[in-house]
Amino acid sequence: MLTFDTRTWEPSERRVRGSLGGAVVVDSGAALLVREAGRPYVTYAFPRRDVRTDLVPDALRTYDGDPDLADYVSVRWSALDHWYEEDEERLVGPQDPYHRVDAVRSTRHVRVAIDGQVVAESRRPLAVFETGLPAQFYLPPEDVRLELFEPTATRTGCPYKGYASYRTYRGEGTPERADVAWSYEDPLPEAAPLAGYVAFYDSVADVVVDGGGVRGRPLSGRGGGRGARVRAAGERAAPAAADAPAPRRPYRLRSRRDLLGTGVYDTIAISRAVSLSRRPPVSVTVTMSSMRTPKRPGR
Repeated sequence: MLTFDTRTWEPSERRVRGSLGGAVVVDSGAALLVREAGRPYVTYAFPRRDVRTDLVPDALRTYDGDPDLADYVSVRWSALDHWYEEDEERLVGPQDPYHRVDAVRSTRHVRVAIDGQVVAESRRPLAVFETGLPAQFYLPPEDVRLELFEPTATRTGCPYKGYASYRTYRGEGTPERADVAWSYEDPLPEAAPLAGYVAFYDSVADVVVDGGGVRGRPLSGRGGGRGARVRAAGERAAPAAADAPAPRRPYRLRSRRDLLGTGVYDTIAISRAVSLSRRPPVSVTVTMSSMRTPKRPGR
């Protein structure tokens, strides 16, 4: 996934509105999508004239240190009751146009165990591929032993999938595993195939795909960390050997020409992301994941 080394922004053609207690706080057809340095999410910035700043004085963020955005403000998403893009209500936050979530039907054999107890097994999962995150497998509820789980009040939101509800594992004779499973009971239309399917945190549950090693990744807040790994059941992470090769360093690219020269990422999306940002030069970090050997910038 892309992370920018400097703040970048691009205009949005969507009409964006937000309300609080029935009063319109934001109504703008000139919003900007802003990406902060080192963060993969986007926020909206609005011309001051399009925001009732008097209604939400404690929820505003200004860009006084940035001459290009000095006349814009952002409004904390959670401070308003409702947000709309055109006439579609948006939950949680704005969507990045370069972020994808693909839910793909699969026949891979997925087996899930918690503390040695098999809690789910399926040959008809949905494989979910989301930009910048490891693949996640969602299983039909019929293939999950739901009697071993108890619904909780925990709820989290995703701009691309909707609100997730959680279940705690309460297996007999084993420790409770809080909120180890989640599902989207009423997902956003873009993620409709996920409705009712169940996924598990592989930092707690042992998730085995096609008889391979146990999938796992370091936990970094809900949804896990970046970068999948595979470990054997019960295996602890081994310290790196003294002569182990250093991890591949990302290229630091400072122009559209350099970025397209890698031959790894979609050129249309990248060229749009860079060319619409009006603060050249833009420095972009690209983590290479292609099997091909990329052409180094400038060669």
